[in-house]
Amino acid sequence: IQTHVPNPLLTNTGHKCHIKAYFLLKEEYEQWSLMMYPEAFLCVGTVPWSDSDLSPEAQVTIKRNVRLYKRQECPQWKGWPLAYDSCKDLVAQVVQNAVSQKKLQARKQLQFEIFSADIMIDTSHEAWLIECNFGCVLFDPTIGQPLTTTGLMQYQRLYDTHGKAAVVN
Repeated sequence: IQTHVPNPLLTNTGHKCHIKAYFLLKEEYEQWSLMMYPEAFLCVGTVPWSDSDLSPEAQVTIKRNVRLYKRQECPQWKGWPLAYDSCKDLVAQVVQNAVSQKKLQARKQLQFEIFSADIMIDTSHEAWLIECNFGCVLFDPTIGQPLTTTGLMQYQRLYDTHGKAAVVN
């Protein structure tokens, strides 16, 4: 169950959406750093959103539909240039809270974690953390990585069929 965002900032076509962003959290000798990957994805519902339509098609935004580039305009969604910094700041605050509450522990050596965060932006441009995924799929069809799961094989087939136009979810 995810937090309900009462006034989501919709796409230009009125669809509910969220951002899937990728982060690298590094700790080295009790110094924490967080980096956000400069590309993200916009995940869009399949039908226009309405607060009275409780169907998964209107409410669920899982499929990555649009690639977003750091602070660049997105023709499908006006929220991205401002949202980039909000996403990074929100996740940085969550990490800072986890460190201060000793939920993340320093090991006094180099350690890192790659994770994704799903973030929704509301109409007042506030960022809402929906979830974090520490087992996120990292797939780059151009490097010839081993295809060890059904999902990776599916992504490779999509890329082989559609090239750079493939929507890899």
